[in-house]
Amino acid sequence: MARYIVSSSVAHVLVCALAVVGLERGAAADQILENYSDSLTTYLHTSKSNEQDVRPLVDQRGVHIDGALRHGSSLPMMLAGNPFGEGWDSNNRLSSIRLDTGTFAIHDVDLALPAPGFSWVIGRSHNSRQKDSGGSYFSSNGFQGKNWFQLSQPEILLFDGATDDKDVLYLIYGADRFIEFKRHNSSSNQFKSKNGAAGIMDFATGAGSEPDTYTYTDQHGNKLVFFGFDNDSGVAKGQIWKITDPAGNAAFVGNAATGSTAITNGFNGSGWIIKAYDSAERRFTYTYTSGRLTEVKAETKTSGTWDSPSGVVERGKVEYTYYINADSHGEDGDLKLVKITTPLTDSGVSFFRKKAYWYYEGAYDATNNPGYTNQIQYVIDFEGFRKLDRLDSTDDDDPLSASESDMKAYAAAFFKYNTDRQIKSAWANGACGCAGGSGTGTHNFEYENNGGFSGTSGYDTAWKS
Repeated sequence: MARYIVSSSVAHVLVCALAVVGLERGAAADQILENYSDSLTTYLHTSKSNEQDVRPLVDQRGVHIDGALRHGSSLPMMLAGNPFGEGWDSNNRLSSIRLDTGTFAIHDVDLALPAPGFSWVIGRSHNSRQKDSGGSYFSSNGFQGKNWFQLSQPEILLFDGATDDKDVLYLIYGADRFIEFKRHNSSSNQFKSKNGAAGIMDFATGAGSEPDTYTYTDQHGNKLVFFGFDNDSGVAKGQIWKITDPAGNAAFVGNAATGSTAITNGFNGSGWIIKAYDSAERRFTYTYTSGRLTEVKAETKTSGTWDSPSGVVERGKVEYTYYINADSHGEDGDLKLVKITTPLTDSGVSFFRKKAYWYYEGAYDATNNPGYTNQIQYVIDFEGFRKLDRLDSTDDDDPLSASESDMKAYAAAFFKYNTDRQIKSAWANGACGCAGGSGTGTHNFEYENNGGFSGTSGYDTAWKS
């Protein structure tokens, strides 16, 4: 057993005036790291994200306030103000468990094919510690499943401050990760990154019936364009449109040239991506069933355009299956199974991998059912799934129906939670002490608050938790 104590405090950070390289309208001596007290310790926006229904905790900001990276992105965003970080920053984790928030930080890449400059990444993150604006826990209910987030569809949200110069733009790039930007001044169309992040976000009004856009430019010169919040943005309000790297390599949703066409061709009526294209000109087709993302398929063509292609060949596919209320080990809308298929050179032959999740069901009980609905109980990773499923030499998804005692030795991770939905106990890689396992290796966690702490706006030097 291991006992961990993580102390976090908000301390003054002295930041040198560093050059902003590649940022439009950025002066050579602009300071990269700037803090904004109003949003430093408070997630200001009261709403959940428009399409994926997530609202991360303020402690889940994607960067530390010293500019070091806390949570990376699957898309090309160099969002950390300090690219070097410090060795101490790694102490907030035990493997993928965030010791400061008590959460399991999932950043799974399901499909990422090589392409010029960068890949269009299909992947997922998870967060079972989300709170609404009233401070109550809730389970998000997006198209990727309860508490899950599809990484290829980051979103922006605009918080309308009391005055224009207090407007804050949030870039949410996972269920448990975000960065924020503050409007430069009351008359500016530019938002400057704050609280450890780097880069700028530029607003542009759409011409005629074209939608408004917000363009994020990072330190390397990558540009990510999002649709605005005007009527012309329609169902795609706050959604990703296109990405361009400094070399001109581009990926986009729907159409690269015209925003209105991109919305029509690239999104369904709910504002979810249905067609995207990477810098290698592959087409990614998203399929939804009963409000859930069930498949993303990558294809190439030998000739023609994607409006009239020839020689279309599948190059990769990921399929998602979800629990229904009648199932064991998950409630309606929980992500059950991830199946990744990769076609091989031999015609008609493919390689596939499967990963599964079990969740807690029913009322919370600290001893007998230490988890809330939609919280992950077991992760059965690719190799554990394969080994257990092949005990009978058939591909019939045994890990989904196996007894808990038979499955435990093949699990990649197991979690128990406290009443604040933080992980209180965990083991990994079959270390359950059960038959076939690798011995015991349970970690227990305790979380304490400083009873004498009194928070104020901005920095506090006293330890909080």
